[in-house]
Amino acid sequence: MKILRCIIILMVSLMVFGCKQNFDKKLWSKKNDWDYPHRNKMLKDLLKNHGLKGKPLSEVTDMLGEPDDTDGKHIYYDIVMKYGADIDPIYSKELEIAFGADSVVTAVKVQEHKN
Repeated sequence: MKILRCIIILMVSLMVFGCKQNFDKKLWSKKNDWDYPHRNKMLKDLLKNHGLKGKPLSEVTDMLGEPDDTDGKHIYYDIVMKYGADIDPIYSKELEIAFGADSVVTAVKVQEHKN
């Protein structure tokens, strides 16, 4: 009975604390094939504690590395990419960072797409 109680406490602790991770530049950049396994766990901490809005774009890219995509007004970092039976993703989550003509971040948002 005591062992069962310990196992239950351990499982609950893992569920509560295992889903969050403090931002770590090295882990943020770590990639396995097409997947970034740590980004989704770090996203909440990054947005809450690292205040990207108002920072120069160069400081953001120093912290996050080169973006996965850009369109001239935004940079994008892939967070989650899930695939079905073919090569098209069925779900994606990305961090979108907008910047002005002065290359200062004006907005940060998370985009989710379901196909």
